[in-house]
Amino acid sequence: MRYLKDQEKAQKELEKAAADKILIDQSRKQQIKLKKEQQEADRALSKLYADQLNKVIREKQKLEQEKELVKRQQNIEIRAAQYQQCQENSTRREKEKRSVLEQEHKVQESIKKEEDIFKQFISREIEKFKAEGKRTALLEKTLNII
Repeated sequence: MRYLKDQEKAQKELEKAAADKILIDQSRKQQIKLKKEQQEADRALSKLYADQLNKVIREKQKLEQEKELVKRQQNIEIRAAQYQQCQENSTRREKEKRSVLEQEHKVQESIKKEEDIFKQFISREIEKFKAEGKRTALLEKTLNII
């Protein structure tokens, strides 16, 4: 009987050990499965983080490109305005030069007319002096100088 009890006890211990071994194996498999799931979750999270980071970087680059394009457009507009001002200034200076030349030409014509009138006057005076028998040398010198 004792032998039977010992055998039953040994059988129970073996069954308990087998059950414990099965539980330990199941626990290990569960831990391995959880570890794999955690690693996959970490990889998915890392991928998501990398994707988000790439998205943010692309958006920043896009903003920088847009800023650069705006800056270039402003520079083009400034250059166009400067070119236009340059053209306007050049045109204005040309008009001023023409105006000054026209005024000088008018002054020269006015002086020429006055000289012609003065020459006519001196010529009449010379004829008048000759008719009266007066000397005309000084008047003739004046006429030749002009």
